[in-house]
Amino acid sequence: MNDRKKHWPCIGEAGLQVFTTTADQRFLLGRETFLCTHFPITMRTFQAGELTSTRDESWLLDELLNGRSAMGNRIFLLYGAAGAGKSELLKWLETRIGQDQPSQAPTTIRIARTELDVLRIAERFRYALSQTYFDERTRQRWEEARRKPRTFAKLLVLTALERLLDSDDAINAVYYRLLNVVQPNLERGFAAMASPDENLGAVVELFTREDLARIQTESAVEIVLEYETMRHGMLTAFRDHLLEGLDLPATLGAISTDLAHRGVQPILLIDDLVQSLNLFASDLMDYFITLDGGQWDVVAGLTPASFEDSARGRELLNRIAYLDTIDDRVQKLWLSDIQGHDSYFLTEATCAAFTARYLAAYRAGNGQPCASCPQQGRCAGLGAMDDTLLAPFNEVALRRVYRRLPDGKGKARYFIRRLRDVLETIGRGVDPATALRQHAAFTIAVDSADPALAHIAEVYGPLAPDDGWITLPGALLAALGFSHTDVTLPAEPLQRVPTWSRQQDPAGTDASGIAGLVSDEDRMTIKAWLDGDAVNRQSLTRLRRGLARWIRTACPVESLHAEGIARPRRALRWRMVYLGIRPPIALEGVDDAAGIPVARAVGHAAFMFHHYAKATGEEAQALAARLADDERALPALWAGQEAQARAAAQLETQVGLTLDELALALYVFLVVADPATPRLPGFDEAAWETMEGLRVERGRPTLSAALAQAVRDLYDDRFKLRDNVYDGPRPARLLLERTPSEWLEMLSCIETAAVDRDYELGKALLRDALMEVQDAIQCWQEPAVLTLSPAAQAVLDVLLVKGGSGVPLSQVSAEVWSELQIVQPNVYALLEVVTRLLQ
Repeated sequence: MNDRKKHWPCIGEAGLQVFTTTADQRFLLGRETFLCTHFPITMRTFQAGELTSTRDESWLLDELLNGRSAMGNRIFLLYGAAGAGKSELLKWLETRIGQDQPSQAPTTIRIARTELDVLRIAERFRYALSQTYFDERTRQRWEEARRKPRTFAKLLVLTALERLLDSDDAINAVYYRLLNVVQPNLERGFAAMASPDENLGAVVELFTREDLARIQTESAVEIVLEYETMRHGMLTAFRDHLLEGLDLPATLGAISTDLAHRGVQPILLIDDLVQSLNLFASDLMDYFITLDGGQWDVVAGLTPASFEDSARGRELLNRIAYLDTIDDRVQKLWLSDIQGHDSYFLTEATCAAFTARYLAAYRAGNGQPCASCPQQGRCAGLGAMDDTLLAPFNEVALRRVYRRLPDGKGKARYFIRRLRDVLETIGRGVDPATALRQHAAFTIAVDSADPALAHIAEVYGPLAPDDGWITLPGALLAALGFSHTDVTLPAEPLQRVPTWSRQQDPAGTDASGIAGLVSDEDRMTIKAWLDGDAVNRQSLTRLRRGLARWIRTACPVESLHAEGIARPRRALRWRMVYLGIRPPIALEGVDDAAGIPVARAVGHAAFMFHHYAKATGEEAQALAARLADDERALPALWAGQEAQARAAAQLETQVGLTLDELALALYVFLVVADPATPRLPGFDEAAWETMEGLRVERGRPTLSAALAQAVRDLYDDRFKLRDNVYDGPRPARLLLERTPSEWLEMLSCIETAAVDRDYELGKALLRDALMEVQDAIQCWQEPAVLTLSPAAQAVLDVLLVKGGSGVPLSQVSAEVWSELQIVQPNVYALLEVVTRLLQ
């Protein structure tokens, strides 16, 4: 920790309070602190989906203070995702209004996004009108309602139902069901009012249209209730019981009229219309869009996603969307897109300037401004923005942090959180590169013998390599504790220019000049695997394909031929498949299945394998040559050869023969089965005559042509060294160990079910080929059995009777049986044949 404090004197816990969740919390640190950390906000306006203009916050401030030219309400709607900066802008407006026109401050009302207490909000409007507060009895009723939400829910539901329904039966049919919906909603609402910081995004609502529809569907009794009427009845009971009947629209109108007599313009700033005033949002919007209903200038924040939770919310959003008919009184300003993917003021191009403002306040909070810091010269190596040093960041590191922000969330809020997390982690003694890695979007993967240097390069180095290399300036390295010398390292890009970007802009840049790149998920996954992070095995499919292709090219691991064979026919093959890839690849830390093991030590050669998977032509040849020269790829090749040896040994165990013995035994059978089989070196005269004798003695077994060719190819793969040259002594030695009959017996004894389906002989599974051989041997060894139909058997019995004594069928010669088998289906032909043979 002492070394860290010496190296980074400005890092401390006190300054972290500037990175607050809300603008109001930061304002509590002081108005000047708030203003110096505030980043200018720009907004966009759209018409029919097309961008029409860009406005800044100064324009909006001037509109509120000096821009009124007509009577009636004016509305400025701020659209943006949660955390997009709406509350920041409204707090800045409130602050600047108080600075620039102090007389306007008392008539400016702002409802913060954390201000959820309906009683306090209503009281602020009441006080603005009458300069009085709610009496003590109202406060007591409010506290009682919070302590007894079910009792209060009963009061609201019964009061509304009593006014809407005419009979007890109709009330009872819906009362309990509706009560069980309203009570939990009230409890959640009261909890959010009590702890707003813990319930950001919470919405206070009594019940929704969907709730009523579900109750009506589930009830056996027809319930005739209209949602808006029921909701209005409950809100009226809510106001009468807890707010002394305060009607917000009427109160706003009265306030506007009163201030107009005094020549003062009222301003209402609402951070989030749905979150803070959801119960009364519709009533307020109805009042504000009534142009002659008052003289209010209203700036209201809207989070479109907040409306999507209910049908009523979507209706309100649609109503607001169609306010374009009164453009002179309604301005729609967007701080971000509706999904929260893009911010219109905090962008990748401006994130460094945004950070600089916070870093200045952060260092001041820690009592160590840069001007008096002994490490100022060193930190300068990380660069500056607007005369503010960015250390312990640099501009590129901040861009990477920005790119890692989650989609669908406000960029500003989450970027501030990331800055705080990084600085807090560094304060605990973690080096800056490590602290940044968990929040940075990697754009390159750097190869270095020093992991710390690689981490720095991936966080602080250029966004993209230059022809496969990046250079880290010595000043940057010195700022992070390395020697003051430039370092050049190999790097792989993890991003690519998308097709749409190439079509629109061949340079792959957008209007701001930022590279329009998207992450290459395959490469990102490879980097995560190399870093030891958990990854989805399916995401590494292309890496496996490249490894398998290269191993097959460099070493034919699938073919189980003997060493030294010049031109193997690859008749016997190991064809194991894993995740659709052959031969199987087992990546370290990812795969538990059997296969060719590949360790993370393969390093950045993994990116070459990934590329090689789909490379063609000269590109594939060049990559294969590079891999052959890369020593990191050699272990994968050796592992492939070891896997081949294991596959051969496993097969020998399963068949109970060595592969040489298997090839020889099958060839012995082929000699017996096919007279055209050539005599090859290794078969002496005696052995050959014995095999021919077996053929004559028992006839000739049948074997398919495809399998016969596979057997010949297998024999060549084991014993044919090169063209017309066989290793004769090896089969000769084996033939001395067993007789031909014994070799055939060994084939018959192989347990084919034990042979894995991963082995192939020719175009068939090895186990199927062995079964065909065994069936042929069995048919050849066993005597032929004649099976006749009952009619044919009766005829034969009669014809075989001579001199009153029958001739046993067993004494009929084999030639007779053979000819009978041919003509058995035809009884007349059978009679003719039998008669002729017995004459």
